[in-house]
Amino acid sequence: MANANAWINAANSAVQKAVQARKAIEDNSVDYSDLGRAAIRAEAAEAVDAVKANLAVGDAVLTEATRSKLTDLESDFTNSIVDIKKNERKAGMLAAGAGLVGAGYILKNKKVDPNPMIAEYDLLRSKYGNQISQADLDIIAKKQALANIETQINNLGSSTTSASNSTLSPN
Repeated sequence: MANANAWINAANSAVQKAVQARKAIEDNSVDYSDLGRAAIRAEAAEAVDAVKANLAVGDAVLTEATRSKLTDLESDFTNSIVDIKKNERKAGMLAAGAGLVGAGYILKNKKVDPNPMIAEYDLLRSKYGNQISQADLDIIAKKQALANIETQINNLGSSTTSASNSTLSPN
């Protein structure tokens, strides 16, 4: 039995030495989990920075495109007002010319009985007077639209500044 006890003690001693060796290896081994977590955090921070940069660029592009479009619209409205004024002037010249031609004709062929050209002249005068009145109303409407666009541009400038500040703030 002594021989069996010696074998048992030798086996116990070998198992304990193996357990101690395994524990020493575990205690002295490199822990890669901290390195992995740090790498994941660094990649996440890079992704967040990339998204923030893309948002800032997108906001700048959108702001510039909006300003460009509003500038084009303002230019179109200004050109429309100039065209309306030109047309108004042409209509006035035509009306005045027609009036002079009509008045000359009336004075040339002045008769005691009523002249039928007077009725036609009055009709033309009222027609061109209505066109001039309509042109005046169109000018007023275009000026109001231009004032609205300028207000929108001013509001857009202030809202995009606050929006870009909020998207770029580090949280």
